[in-house]
Amino acid sequence: MKQLNKMGLSRAFTLVETVITLGIVCSMMIFTYFSLKDVEEQEVLNTNVNTAIQFIGRASRYSGVNQVALTVKYYESKNELVLVAKNYSRRVALDPRVKLMRFSNIVMGPNGYLSPRTITFATKKYSRQIKMQMMWGKIINGNERVSTG
Repeated sequence: MKQLNKMGLSRAFTLVETVITLGIVCSMMIFTYFSLKDVEEQEVLNTNVNTAIQFIGRASRYSGVNQVALTVKYYESKNELVLVAKNYSRRVALDPRVKLMRFSNIVMGPNGYLSPRTITFATKKYSRQIKMQMMWGKIINGNERVSTG
């Protein structure tokens, strides 16, 4: 190597070393990209589950405080939850990547009671199943199950 330097050639990376380094860096970037997509999908699912639970909890409190019966409906075509009561209506849109499964209309009596039920939230890769029941005026999330598809 000393002889080559005496002839005027400088030390540098060879073309093969540069290609190998670029290949390693690119593969690390691709791996990171797909890992972040999974994290994003899980976060979208969790955010929408929490939004729906809070919306149903608000509906229950409204029903109990105002002593009115109400219904929470899910419109799959618009992917939104709608609270309907006499002279009162609210809606919340869910992310289009999240779908609700096994959701039947929730009917609450004037006391805000919610019968026990299981609701499944799903994205393309993940699903989350929530068992909901009313207890002491609050929704209890029991037996939560998360699965990957």
